Amino acid sequence: MRKRICKYCGWDMDDPDLEVLEFMHSECWKQYRSHNEVYPMPKYA
Repeated sequence: MRKRICKYCGWDMDDPDLEVLEFMHSECWKQYRSHNEVYPMPKYA
């Protein structure tokens, strides 16, 4: 299975540990939006 890695924080977007995912990846949606890119929702969100 191929991991989906966030291009802004470098974290695995499908990490099942939601606390870690929130800490590492919580602000990245702003970067995606500022560059007019579609934000790929994390699998377990």
